[in-house]
Amino acid sequence: MKQTKHLLGMAAALLLAASCSSDEPVDPKPQVADKDQTRYLSVAISSPAGTRAYEDGTAEESYVDKLYFYFFDKDGNPTGQMKTFNQKDGEFKNDPSNNVTRFWQSVVPVELVQGQTLPSYVMCFVNPLQVADLDNKTLNEIEAIRRERVHTDAGHFPMSNSVYYGTDPVTGKEGRLMATPISGAQLFEKRTDAETATSGIVEIYVERYAAKIGLTLDPGKIEKITVVDPDGTEHELRFVPKYWRPNAIDKQIYATKTFGLNPDGTFTPGTAPSKETMDKAFSGGGMPQWNDPAAHRCFWSCSPAYYANSYPRVSDDVRDVDATEVKAAYPLDYFSYTQISTDPKSIAWDETSGFTAEAGKGKYFYSRETTTSIQTINDAANGNPVASVASIVIVGKYSVDGAAAAGNFYIGAKDENDRYAYYADHAAARSELMKRQGFLFADDQGTQRLDDEDMFVVEHPKAGVRGEIPVAGRYVTLQLSSAAIAGANAYFYGDKGDGTKGYIAVSEENIDEVNRQLWQQVGTLSVFHEGLAFYNIPIHHLGFGKNGTGGADEFIKDGAYVWENMRRGDLGVVRNHVYNISVSGIKGLATGLRSTEQPIVPPKSDVNYYVSAKLNILAWNIVPTQEVKL
Repeated sequence: MKQTKHLLGMAAALLLAASCSSDEPVDPKPQVADKDQTRYLSVAISSPAGTRAYEDGTAEESYVDKLYFYFFDKDGNPTGQMKTFNQKDGEFKNDPSNNVTRFWQSVVPVELVQGQTLPSYVMCFVNPLQVADLDNKTLNEIEAIRRERVHTDAGHFPMSNSVYYGTDPVTGKEGRLMATPISGAQLFEKRTDAETATSGIVEIYVERYAAKIGLTLDPGKIEKITVVDPDGTEHELRFVPKYWRPNAIDKQIYATKTFGLNPDGTFTPGTAPSKETMDKAFSGGGMPQWNDPAAHRCFWSCSPAYYANSYPRVSDDVRDVDATEVKAAYPLDYFSYTQISTDPKSIAWDETSGFTAEAGKGKYFYSRETTTSIQTINDAANGNPVASVASIVIVGKYSVDGAAAAGNFYIGAKDENDRYAYYADHAAARSELMKRQGFLFADDQGTQRLDDEDMFVVEHPKAGVRGEIPVAGRYVTLQLSSAAIAGANAYFYGDKGDGTKGYIAVSEENIDEVNRQLWQQVGTLSVFHEGLAFYNIPIHHLGFGKNGTGGADEFIKDGAYVWENMRRGDLGVVRNHVYNISVSGIKGLATGLRSTEQPIVPPKSDVNYYVSAKLNILAWNIVPTQEVKL
């Protein structure tokens, strides 16, 4: 059969390619080695070149250090002996035909002992992070193996077989293919026959574990914000970005692309949905072509946290304001400013060029795959969808009137001139909230309002005060200090416990209830610890905004996501895809951070800022640029 080479067509794809062999005859019965022997597979390796529709991968992204071949019988059981190949100088050659930039062809020996079944499938792991847990594993067992990284220690990209739905020539059935089929005609008995073969060459497509994410933001696109202090004086706030990185990212990734997760969150290897089920799941959505067997790939996957049913509502769910350690473990990572600013992978801001992610220059972030079930995303009434989908966070610090914020400042509601109220420090914020305080008194008759400001602090409500109420991390309120009331007189009106009501002395025993009622009376302000703040941009996948029936407001309305209208494939980060996000302007207030250690969990109700973003996802073709406003 004529040898052909295929181009997967995206920057983040490596193709192990040779001739198409799906029309080779399939053995009616698997052969068994009647003696110790070696068979030979002819394998070709190539990486795609860029065309108008695709983005070239860099040399680092396409570097091949090691290749591990594993063989399986028709039932997915291991057979033969795993083979390892190292890259050698001169093995990669330019090939001007079929848009192939590099080409490597070699013979892979398949060593069998007597009684072993000749292989029906092969998997290739390129630049693997580890291999000990792959040895002597069935395909079902390999399917359950997880990894935590998308780079090796040497900075190379791990890859494994591309997983997609198509017709399996071994079984003759349509379904998911995670290993490359081998026919008997491709198992040459002589090495020389494999070396000179022009047909029967095995082609194996692999894809990177990593998703490639880029962000572009020009320094001139950040607008200043006018705020006004209690004296009526206007001030200018300017957001100065410092870093960006993906947030709400799965802590692990499967060693091979997976679809076999159950709705209750458990994992049963070998139980991938049928093609019919998958087609139905994507019908009526934005990406009906979720699978392309001609290109040997699909465009969706389940990350380990896909069916997780627990996500934080606010940052306190991850790390409480009083806690020094992480309070609760979630399947996704939520990073603090300290973690982002000290992570060498975070992309730093350049005052001249800003953030740049143009092909061939600028910096990209290589992320773990992160997808979420549509049931979780749609259930905005009972959860926090924005905490369950992969996002980009831009963290930075505000300057005030041209000078970097030296301490905390506080922001209140807008006035009739659309200006935010601005309080330059703790004392100013406390004075403002004290004006609203009519709940506490200095005498047990309720005749003298408690107005000693030194008895109060402005802080995030503690766990005992909040109870079960989720409070966004940036919100602070007026609270009576327990240390300040020692020996002082403070009273509130309430149930005295004996069936009567009256003025009750504040004590250590009732301080939480007192502060809860005080908070509910005076309301909140947003704190910006040393000017720290962030913008959050959920990452759109291939389906976002396509094939909708409700117009522009169907998915984003008034700067807020309409979570109940999202479809499977609208949001998420899938391995082997490139996501380019171009922020065309920032004109609103960022979300404040109360400390450098506060985990960034954007509340679903945050719609008080606007980021205009153009999103490109480079997959098998270029997705048309889409306008996104958050």
